[in-house]
Amino acid sequence: MLTLTLISLLAANPKASEGVRVAFVNGDLTQAQKMAMMCSKSEPKICKQYVKWLAEYSFLYTHYDSLKPDDVRAFIDFDLKMSPKQRGRLTDHVIERYVNKPFETAKSLANGNQKRALEIVDIVLSIDPKHAEALALKKQLLSELDGGTR
Repeated sequence: MLTLTLISLLAANPKASEGVRVAFVNGDLTQAQKMAMMCSKSEPKICKQYVKWLAEYSFLYTHYDSLKPDDVRAFIDFDLKMSPKQRGRLTDHVIERYVNKPFETAKSLANGNQKRALEIVDIVLSIDPKHAEALALKKQLLSELDGGTR
């Protein structure tokens, strides 16, 4: 299926760098890396960057189970560089594990263990500083911990 998508895309848009981006978005890092290496001669400005970003992204993904918040932030940043308009499939998994699930845990702890919930929210915000729900929950938790003075 990915091959058909790439062929269709490249027929409409012959830029090899676009094929790299499509393979990346579809989660095929091996194909994206091969294509980036191949297009480094025809489109060196973008493809050489893709080679570098894909290497970093792949390295971080191999450590998926043990990423620190700074690593997750870097992972997301590489995704944005590779495909600013559409997040990669593999990035969705990382965001689910390191942002969405911890945020849900913090929400569930908010009524009984505000301090722990606040710690988790701070980790989520270190990865995604604009996470609207986490910002709102942090404000609520700080207010409750201060006895409602905020």
